[in-house]
Amino acid sequence: MSLPLFKSKSRWESVYRRDLPEQATSLRWTYRNAVTNVRRNLRQSPTPEVVKKVLAQPRARLLNSDNDLLELVLESLGQLQVKLTGQVLPAADELWRWDGSGNTRKNFKHKDEEAISDYIARWLKEDIDPVAGGVVGREVQPRRGLWTDIIVDASSPTASGEFEKFTVVIEVKGCWNTEVRTALKTQLAGDYLRPHGLRCGIYLVGWFVCKRWAGAKNHLASDNIPAACAEMDAMAADFVGGESEFRIEPFLLDCTS
Repeated sequence: MSLPLFKSKSRWESVYRRDLPEQATSLRWTYRNAVTNVRRNLRQSPTPEVVKKVLAQPRARLLNSDNDLLELVLESLGQLQVKLTGQVLPAADELWRWDGSGNTRKNFKHKDEEAISDYIARWLKEDIDPVAGGVVGREVQPRRGLWTDIIVDASSPTASGEFEKFTVVIEVKGCWNTEVRTALKTQLAGDYLRPHGLRCGIYLVGWFVCKRWAGAKNHLASDNIPAACAEMDAMAADFVGGESEFRIEPFLLDCTS
């Protein structure tokens, strides 16, 4: 059966959901792969001006796939980690609330997942926006999705006049969330990537376990950062290495202060 390459994705979905509801998911992937192949053939080679910009800017990147965008976002999150805990004046306090001021501060508690997601989305917007020199030749738009999702899109025009888009979805969870050990599969892969025909995601867990957090609630099985990183690697093992239809990378963000 050949798949008509409708210009409107919504038109495609309405046709196949109506006529072949049991095969909708597999057909969505077939459609996505077909469109990707067509767009790859139409992709324009970088112009001399673009090449010059990449050579002139040490952090500049050319993005040719979802994987390229995923690597860029992971690199940016690494820089965010430096800002939070790896500099002379660490910024991790920006993700906490407390009572009192100065030396009398007490009752420390983390901010909620929505606030943390907003913080990360703002960082990505500032760090990898084309104006900041992060990406050349594509418009990059980090934005908030539903609840704690962050969606990073990168798009550019093709020779046909249409736009080619790459997407990475970041699911943000706090270590206190009761679903932190299962949401990678059930929410990120099951509820977001698969239904929307997307491939690449990052499962980001904010780690707040430290002495200042009175009554800490940690629902990871690990009680320290190295063990938590290993635990998250195990969670994502089925989605790393090319055998899965998805690529999901874990990222533990140390927010301790």
